[in-house]
Amino acid sequence: MLRDCLGSAHGPAEGVRRCFQAAAGEISESGYALGCPVASIVLDMLEEESALAEGWHASFEEWRVMYRDALVAAGFRPLRAVTLAWIITSSLRGL
Repeated sequence: MLRDCLGSAHGPAEGVRRCFQAAAGEISESGYALGCPVASIVLDMLEEESALAEGWHASFEEWRVMYRDALVAAGFRPLRAVTLAWIITSSLRGL
């Protein structure tokens, strides 16, 4: 979903908006029973160093890289793009 939202958008702002709208739509359609599927599983885990936690970290890193790359492609400085990618990913995780 994220790759599609960013890839079909006219700039990173539209891509982020599309991604958040899609996520919000899924949450609404579930009757607010669903949130971030990755975070909810890992938050229930007791072992931070588990293989599942490692996968969780890898998933969010992949999302941050996609956001960062979209921002850099739109002309943002790399360091600024990294910072914004962290903010975007953290905001989406809170859904």
